Amino acid sequence: MKTKFSGILTLLLAFAVQFTFAQDKTISGTVSDVSGLPLPGVNILVKGTTTGTQTDFDGKYSIKAKSGDVLSFTYVGLKSQEVTVGSASTINVTMQEDAAVLDEVVITALGFEKKKDSDLSSTSIVKVDQLQKSGEAGVLQALSGKTSGVNITRNSGDPGSGAYIQIRGQNTILGDSSPLIVIDGAIISNNSIGGGTAGVVQQSRLNDINQEDIESISVLKGASAAAVYGTGAANGVIVIKTKRGAKGSKQWKVEVKSAASFDTVNGGWEKQGVFGQGFNGVDHLTGSGQSNTGFSFGGKISSRAGGPDTVNTAGAYFVSETGNVIYPITVKNSQEVFNKTNRDAVFKTGITFENNVSLSYGGEKSRTFVSVSNWDQDGIYRGASAYRRTSVRLNNDTDISDKLTFKMSTTYVGIESNRVQTGSNLNGLYLGYLRTSPDFDIRDYVGTYFNAAGDPTPNSHRAYRQHLGSSRTFNSTTGTF
Repeated sequence: MKTKFSGILTLLLAFAVQFTFAQDKTISGTVSDVSGLPLPGVNILVKGTTTGTQTDFDGKYSIKAKSGDVLSFTYVGLKSQEVTVGSASTINVTMQEDAAVLDEVVITALGFEKKKDSDLSSTSIVKVDQLQKSGEAGVLQALSGKTSGVNITRNSGDPGSGAYIQIRGQNTILGDSSPLIVIDGAIISNNSIGGGTAGVVQQSRLNDINQEDIESISVLKGASAAAVYGTGAANGVIVIKTKRGAKGSKQWKVEVKSAASFDTVNGGWEKQGVFGQGFNGVDHLTGSGQSNTGFSFGGKISSRAGGPDTVNTAGAYFVSETGNVIYPITVKNSQEVFNKTNRDAVFKTGITFENNVSLSYGGEKSRTFVSVSNWDQDGIYRGASAYRRTSVRLNNDTDISDKLTFKMSTTYVGIESNRVQTGSNLNGLYLGYLRTSPDFDIRDYVGTYFNAAGDPTPNSHRAYRQHLGSSRTFNSTTGTF
């Protein structure tokens, strides 16, 4: 019994010692730079927790931590440091300069590289890795939200579509507010042709650039841009520099990227599902089914009797590609609402495949960069909504002498795309969905229309304004419709 009691007492003492070591203690100290000057505002965080503090005006700090915890010290322009808490209660830290930040360069209006700290013009730098992670097919779309004072709006939801860009807001009523685009010293057009009520939105040539080929992007907002490029740069300049081989590396560098991404619709206009097709509370019904109203203010759907609609099987009818036979409706009985099924018939989950291979070499006298990329994107619209881009780039810098360098930038781009009708025209896909009455099912829209005499019209399309589809007259003499 005595032996057992001693064992229990030893175990309790072990727990007590372990519990004592796990207690928090106050860690204090001073944070300074390499010159010994105190650093106010240094962020100090116990790694893996939300416990943190900042140094005061004299660089002093105090924080609760326990042995084994890791303290993380961060400060803008200086290298982050991590220190493990031991038995000491005082931890002084000397933070080193971050050369990567201090040597950050911008592209000036003249095309020269310059350290950001010594550049006094209004220039913003866009981090290229953020563009590559955005998953956008176009450079302009990927720039959205990446720098202050730049407003970018896509002109359509089609894959590969262009975008409207503004720097520092609207500065003209009738004129163009788009900035100048300069790539490796060459001016590129960002105009999006088309896009009216009767067409599709065309692309900007800026979409031709493979994002993996970009080395840096600088946004010039000041008057220095207009001083070099003239009035065309009055709205600012976006200067893009593509990759080139690193000088003096004397070896080939290979980069391979393969990625897949998915797009879904994250919002849309909410449609009413209370009233059916008609006007002034009355359901609109026609004998032919080819002249239906476009209004959705008919009878209340929930007040109908329920069950299948009453139809007229004696006259014209429509046979869809799926084999369903549709007749003109004489009495509306069904309480079904097709808003969700109609929306799913218009939209789908888009998918994008990206493959990119690049090679770069840097010697004493010559630098070379070669890349091949393929972008294959199916959009969120069902039907004609796709974008395919294959690009090849070859950049070379050759030093002829100490004062003369030959630079070559070449690229080949092949693009194939399908666009969806946009705007307020009758073929506008999304607008057609919004206008469709909630009690009309749009899924069986392709088939053959038969008139009362049984004459067919193949490849007929039906919609909420033509329940039985379109009809044409066949000319037996010419053999055409």
